[in-house]
Amino acid sequence: MFSDQAIQNALLQQGIRDGSNGAVLVGGSNGVTHGKFYMHATLDPEASEREGRKIYREAPYIKLWADGSKDQADHIATAEDRKAYPQEWAAFEQQRAHPQHSVTHLPGFSAVHFRYCDDAEIFTIEALVAADVQPEMKALQEMGRRWLGLIDGSADAKLLQLTQDIARLEGEVAAKSAEIEASKQLMLAGPAPSIPTRAELDATLESVLPKKKRGGRVKGSKNKPKVPHVVQPENPA
Repeated sequence: MFSDQAIQNALLQQGIRDGSNGAVLVGGSNGVTHGKFYMHATLDPEASEREGRKIYREAPYIKLWADGSKDQADHIATAEDRKAYPQEWAAFEQQRAHPQHSVTHLPGFSAVHFRYCDDAEIFTIEALVAADVQPEMKALQEMGRRWLGLIDGSADAKLLQLTQDIARLEGEVAAKSAEIEASKQLMLAGPAPSIPTRAELDATLESVLPKKKRGGRVKGSKNKPKVPHVVQPENPA
């Protein structure tokens, strides 16, 4: 929020640009004027001069017009404006505390959506989300619920949690990759594995395979060794 001095400086610069010297000149047939407060971005001259570039700030403005006249004037709202239009200022403060957003802000809002909302007398997204709508408006209502989630910060909180989870997983992957790379480098730095020769392989096989006994059967075999048949001589008569 601007200080009163900053507001006066901005009014003075505005008056220099439009030639009014900051004065609001609104006339009407009956002298009754109306005021409406709204938020508007304006140049902050002090910050701009200090930073060496244009710095804009959001500030409350007031629009003034009179009955019976098409003329109107806008300027940054001052303390005098707030005192001159206390009810309008109170309504403005209430609207800022509990903002309402037009259903036309929703992406893809069509002429068909407008007809449904107009028939149901739904003009704000807040009212759309809270209403008991007909089936044809369910998708639009869900879109409104998501839209409000974006602006009230709940979606930002979910996005922040998701970002933190992704960062944690990336850290775990990086640590595992570093561990694998270290093991790889350790293997490359060590002696090359030796390849056994054919003679060494044969010697190894001979040491582990069972040996056959010469002149007999292998232990556990069911085949009996062959015994030479001896022919007995006939008895002499």
